[in-house]
Amino acid sequence: MTMENHKHCIRALIVALAMIVLAAGAHGQSLPRLQLETLDGETVRIYDYLEDGPIMINFWSLSCAPCRREMKHLDEFARTYADSGFQVISINIDTPKSMSRVRARVRSNAYAFPVFSDPRNQIFRKLGGRRMPYSIFVTADGSIDSRHIGYSPGDEKSYRRTIESMLNEPE
Repeated sequence: MTMENHKHCIRALIVALAMIVLAAGAHGQSLPRLQLETLDGETVRIYDYLEDGPIMINFWSLSCAPCRREMKHLDEFARTYADSGFQVISINIDTPKSMSRVRARVRSNAYAFPVFSDPRNQIFRKLGGRRMPYSIFVTADGSIDSRHIGYSPGDEKSYRRTIESMLNEPE
């Protein structure tokens, strides 16, 4: 193995370990008390959504193909688990210049979850976002259960297990 290949393998291992630590270290952290802005410019508190039960916070942008593929599953979760108190919260991180296209996409898909805007990526970064899509699962008491970076077909099965586990936790 050449020295360059060895360095590449070490870098890949460090990145993989960092992702594992990020996911494992999320458990038990508290969600900061944040305010979100709707696509219409209204402000809401994120903790208001925890009153009914656990939530999934998902960050996305129009240019992210995996984000767009994942949205149909998020919509399914929002519809399937709504009666159980689970909610999906979607936060778009496109720039203000793109907001008309974001609004059009949201309207045309009639998602069963609210979509908020974070055009300066402040909330995204505050919650540890680096790549999209980026999802955070939060228990009803505001504790971060887990985080998920990226989306590949089949990830929705893992999401479903996480949601059902959070819904089955004793209060």
